[in-house]
This record gives sequence, C-alpha cells and structure tokens, in this order.
Amino acid sequence: MNYIENPNFPKGKSTVVAVSSEAKDVIDALQSAKICVVPVDPCSSLQEGIASHADLQLLHLGSNSMLTASCSNKCEEMLKSIGFDLKAAPCLLADVTNRVLFSVYVQRRYAATFVHNDI
Repeated sequence: MNYIENPNFPKGKSTVVAVSSEAKDVIDALQSAKICVVPVDPCSSLQEGIASHADLQLLHLGSNSMLTASCSNKCEEMLKSIGFDLKAAPCLLADVTNRVLFSVYVQRRYAATFVHNDI
C-alpha cells in the first residue's frame, strides 16, 4: 500500500478514510466511490455529538504511523490489517484543554506538526 506522506495534504486519491460510524450516508457515498471506510465508533470519554469524530480518536503521523486513543477493537483491527503501525496515546481528548495537552504530547513525543481545526 502507498501511504500518504503528509496526512494533512494528500497528493492523490484517498483510498482509505476513517469516518464516524454514525455517518451512514457518508459511509455509503465513500463505499460507492470504491473508497475503503474505517468506521470510528463512539468513545465514552468524549461528549455526545463528537464521540465518534475520527480526528479526536486517530492521528495519522504520516506514512503508516498512527496514534490511537480509545478506538474500538474493530477499528484498530481494520487499521492493522491495512498495514498501519498503531501507537496507543492517552485519552486526553474530552475537552478543549485536553486536546491542547494532547497536541503538546504528540509534538514533544513524536516531533509531529499538524493542523487541528476544532480549537
């Protein structure tokens, strides 16, 4: 598999997409376009309405490296079967303060830079 070098700006067609398991219409549309969908189930640590947001549970670091926080076994198994190297991250995503702490954790531990649009 060819992995996206820079996850924030893919150069070509995306063939695998992580999407909220609750977004049935989006999943159907992606699958009809022959895009593999990794459904992200709700996380009990997150508020209702955002509990299954993929960007709050997964962080693609580039290539085949990905951080996961509170993902379901099904989601993790699917990502592993595609070839992703998963690293567990602390579940610090329940509020804005903790998302900032999570960003700092990632940047210090993995020297990653990324854009996060919900803060």
